[in-house]
Amino acid sequence: MSDDQIYGIIRRQVRPSNDPDDLAQEAFTKIFLKLDQFKASRRFTSA
Repeated sequence: MSDDQIYGIIRRQVRPSNDPDDLAQEAFTKIFLKLDQFKASRRFTSA
């Protein structure tokens, strides 16, 4: 999943008043902090 895909999902899910940039930053921070738990044998997306 690319950063553009994540940003697009966030923009579709939040109200215009919310800042999608801040939410995307939070998502990428959580992904980074959990990278050690990622199993490469599994798919990152469901699509």
